[in-house]
Amino acid sequence: MQAPLDPVYTSIYDTRFLTEEQKIHGVLLLLRSMRLSALDLVLKILGDQPEYKSWKLGLFKGKGFEFFFSAMERDKLGMRVMERKLQTDGLTTTVKVMENEMKAAKKIMKMSIKEVTPEFLYAFDLERDEVP
Repeated sequence: MQAPLDPVYTSIYDTRFLTEEQKIHGVLLLLRSMRLSALDLVLKILGDQPEYKSWKLGLFKGKGFEFFFSAMERDKLGMRVMERKLQTDGLTTTVKVMENEMKAAKKIMKMSIKEVTPEFLYAFDLERDEVP
């Protein structure tokens, strides 16, 4: 690796002659010199401020976040963080999906969600119990 760039002078370099590693290192040094982290930058972009809308759309375009989550899964610490997050939010998301499906089924079955018990679900046979 070449010598790191001084963040004060990063803007005077012709970026065509810098490696990707040098560019990224320069940006990270610049963020640090401004007492910001890379996460501060991403969180600000993901906010609702209109001036960052194009940057936000750029983050969601393509497969960038898929690559990000794949990289998190390959990293031991990243995987632990993702597992904690999924344990907390995954259950909530699953419950919401099931609730929405049950609300849709409710229109057909004319039952309230409270009436749909585990026992009912185990005994339910779609072909036998289908409502015309």
